[in-house]
Amino acid sequence: MYGVNIGQLNVYITNTSTPDEPRLIWNKDSDQGNRWHFAQVTVYSPREYYISIEGIKGDDTKGDIAIDDLHLSAGACPETGHCNFEKNMCGWQNVPNNQDDFDWMWNSGSRPSAYTGPITDYTTGTAYGWYMFVETAHSSQFGTKAEFISEHFKLGRADSCLMFAYSMYGKGAGDLYVYYIESNNPNNRELIFSAYGNQGVGWKRAQIDIHSTVEFQIVFEGHSQFNGIAGYIAIDDIELHQNTNCEAVTCDADEYECRNGSCIYKHKYCDFRDDCPQGEDEAECPTVCNFENRYCGWSLDPSSTIPWTMKTGPIEDPDSTLPEEDNTLKTAEGHYIYVESDGTEQSARIVSPTFSLAGTECQLELFYHYVTDLDVLLDIGTIRAYLVSGSLMQRFWSLEEQVQNEWTQQIITVPRCSNYFQIILEADMKFVTDFFTEGHIALDDISFLNCSYEEVPADCDGLQTCSSGHCYSDSETCDFQMDCCIGYTDESTESCDGYEKCDFEDETYNNGWCTWEQLTYDQFDWTRQNGEASVVNTGPSFDHTTFTSIGYYIYIDTSNILPGDKARLASHVIDAVDEDAECSMRFYYHMYGLLIGSLNIYTWTERNGELTLLWSEQDDHGDRWIRDEIQLISDKPFEVVIEGVEGELVFGDIALDDITFTPGCIQYDGELPIGSTAEPTTQEPGDGCLPLPGEGPLFQCDDGSCVRDSYVCDYKYQCVDASDESSCPVTCTYEDDDCGWSEQIPGDNFDWVRSNYRDVRPGASAPQFDHTLGTDEGYYMYVDMSADEPEEQVAEMKSSVYSETANNCTLEFWFYMDEPLTGFMTLHMLEEDGTETEMWRANFPRGAKWNWAIVGFHRRRTNYELIFRKIRQFGYGATIAVDDISFNNCALPDPDQSCDTVSGDYWWCPGDGLTNGACISSSLLCDINDDCGDNSDEFLSQCSEFRQCDFESDFCDWVQGSVTDNIDWTRQAGGTLAPYTGPSFDHTKGNSEGFYIFLDSGFPSHYHDRADLIYNIVFKPTTTGTCKV
Repeated sequence: MYGVNIGQLNVYITNTSTPDEPRLIWNKDSDQGNRWHFAQVTVYSPREYYISIEGIKGDDTKGDIAIDDLHLSAGACPETGHCNFEKNMCGWQNVPNNQDDFDWMWNSGSRPSAYTGPITDYTTGTAYGWYMFVETAHSSQFGTKAEFISEHFKLGRADSCLMFAYSMYGKGAGDLYVYYIESNNPNNRELIFSAYGNQGVGWKRAQIDIHSTVEFQIVFEGHSQFNGIAGYIAIDDIELHQNTNCEAVTCDADEYECRNGSCIYKHKYCDFRDDCPQGEDEAECPTVCNFENRYCGWSLDPSSTIPWTMKTGPIEDPDSTLPEEDNTLKTAEGHYIYVESDGTEQSARIVSPTFSLAGTECQLELFYHYVTDLDVLLDIGTIRAYLVSGSLMQRFWSLEEQVQNEWTQQIITVPRCSNYFQIILEADMKFVTDFFTEGHIALDDISFLNCSYEEVPADCDGLQTCSSGHCYSDSETCDFQMDCCIGYTDESTESCDGYEKCDFEDETYNNGWCTWEQLTYDQFDWTRQNGEASVVNTGPSFDHTTFTSIGYYIYIDTSNILPGDKARLASHVIDAVDEDAECSMRFYYHMYGLLIGSLNIYTWTERNGELTLLWSEQDDHGDRWIRDEIQLISDKPFEVVIEGVEGELVFGDIALDDITFTPGCIQYDGELPIGSTAEPTTQEPGDGCLPLPGEGPLFQCDDGSCVRDSYVCDYKYQCVDASDESSCPVTCTYEDDDCGWSEQIPGDNFDWVRSNYRDVRPGASAPQFDHTLGTDEGYYMYVDMSADEPEEQVAEMKSSVYSETANNCTLEFWFYMDEPLTGFMTLHMLEEDGTETEMWRANFPRGAKWNWAIVGFHRRRTNYELIFRKIRQFGYGATIAVDDISFNNCALPDPDQSCDTVSGDYWWCPGDGLTNGACISSSLLCDINDDCGDNSDEFLSQCSEFRQCDFESDFCDWVQGSVTDNIDWTRQAGGTLAPYTGPSFDHTKGNSEGFYIFLDSGFPSHYHDRADLIYNIVFKPTTTGTCKV
């Protein structure tokens, strides 16, 4: 800004929600001299914003305004006159070359000259910190100089204190001079500090009182020595403290003294924010650790049974599974920590420094490398994260069975507003059989993200205000989640007035259920629980309210439930409410585990009436609590219905906690009317099961009631006593009988036999305990073999006849197979037309333990039988057994009473009200998958518009790559060429006659060979998100 009658330069911030209300945050006017000035301003806004810069012309043509080098960075700007050089040179710059002889350098790490220079900077105390530097052996002439100069300072009062760190080392170290210069008289310099020659290794602090009421600058000048010996001068952490002098400051007992003598409260020590001018209050608790400079404040836990090991150089063992490169540098010289599996149970822990306070958005980022010596999904261990605060230690994240032969990023939410806490990262290595012993878990690049609690803003601009001055929104009020980390104002009794809350903690309030009621129009109930769920590695290990194993939550216990079964809860009755009433339900859900079911939230205006779906979630969401909110609108009184649906396996649980209704949800003084839903048609005992008019034959249940004959063996219980499924049970533990499974070639001394270990024939080899009870009294089916019989004998166990299956049907069972000379065991499906398909094979020993297996059946349109087959090989003495068989998700879909087809997100399968008629996602249409149960979703007119390929005839429009690959995909029916690999049937037909494509990893292919398959159709550009594969 230079010239006559200069106008103004203004900087504004404007919220996007109020574009007509810009707010001035910085300005300058009048002549500022013929030079560039450095300026900075901290920008804060709780809402989305943009920045604008305005220049206003003066009343003369001989004055201009110019700007250059704009930069926006995270965090608040340092105070005027403060610079630690970590991000840039702030307002400092080298003087023009015609005013000195050489330049200061902005540097970090090792210095250019050997045996001189700082090894670390002053700010961070590491080789990664930055500082300013000159080599004093730079020139061939004695007394040459290098100068760097500050911005122009204009202080409000006379007294100020200049502080800085300096280092001068080497026999050739020169001289350092510091000058005070008044801006309006630059040729008149006042020397205010000087140091000469070698000052020894390390940094020293200097402080100088400055008395000035006019604008001024500071100049650092380094002079060279010419004696043929190297030396250096370095400067770091310059601070200009206004309105004070440099007298020593004494801090109180509850304060921490910074290097410059200033004081901060001790709770600001290690709070993820640099509160001391030089940031030393965070030096012992760095937020980033890449292990290139050892453990960065993390420490090895002495309670570990094995230590974490640091990888420090190239891997010399050619058989090692460890990654050659780290994640940080991506070189063999990079560092990371790891634990290797030796097949035994071991645990290794590493502990963070203690942090004083985490904000509301704190996350822990890490990169892990998890692999075994085989390219299979073998569970060798688990990675866990714990938060330790005082005497409490709580797991808040875990990860297992993730065989990732590459560095993989993981971002974990740290419990908000945690105070005085540490993080423990644990590798819990599991016992595995001798067949699989190689493997490891490795970690690198651990970082804390967004963990500092935000600064107190000037005002909350329409938001709610915490007692500490921080801000939070109306929707965050009284939601069982701290948004005020200091004072907890948003969750106080006063703030929660008018809210309906339930944390499931108070047993005196409806036994802990508050106003929620278990419904009877379902198959099982929700369970109130604390601690971990009944099945490990599923469900939460702590509640959301207290974040401890003591606190309560509700969940659906899936351990003895069938796939598709539902558990429902109903709220209290809420009065009719429109959109303006702002009635919302807030809640926290936890969905964690394998093949998990779904969580649905409905409303109804009649008990047992039509359900209106408001919200739904499926699939595994990880081991974490997730917040969500639903606005409730109804023109009649209503209840909220929460429905948990069981998934395909017992290894996934759904949980809820901390449900709240906002004050706009007014409780209704009355009850809902009773509605009706379609139920299976039944007759009462004594009716003789006569066919109903227009209906087919009926089946008589053991209790005398009747159901349609088509309901028998359909994987669903329509008889109250479950007798419609008794001849074809969907679960079998063998505790009571053989469940219809029987040996097909009896009397050859090589048979499947139902027994427990106590009753096993003398000399026979059988498990010492079953899987169901885990005792020698529990029953199973095992192969009883004799020593004097020939090889190639067959033991064949066949099931009862089962009916057609749904698309996602699976069979789950546990098997025992211990000796190396066992041979193999197979499972076959025998369909009505005589087609036999191998569905599963175990071809190597698994040790003296029960092993879990799951087999997908796909859509089967005819009745079938299953066969477990064992062929005698290599002699005798092996133990072969099967236990706990269950059919999961095999029933055809039930008809739904309603379906939201208007939005286009769902499609209602056609049906007669008793079969089919399911409501499915529109994304399932025309996907070569029978989701309706009658294939109606695959025979639509619009399916002709889909580009489909089932590979039954050829490769369709797919072609082999030829440019970047070196092997090809193969089209195949039945099993693959290599034994014990690949599928034995395709997805389209579900048998050995159907075709699929596969990549043959056998000879002559090699590790890292690549096969590309290219769709030979060029698509037009699309931005609508409707083009999917």
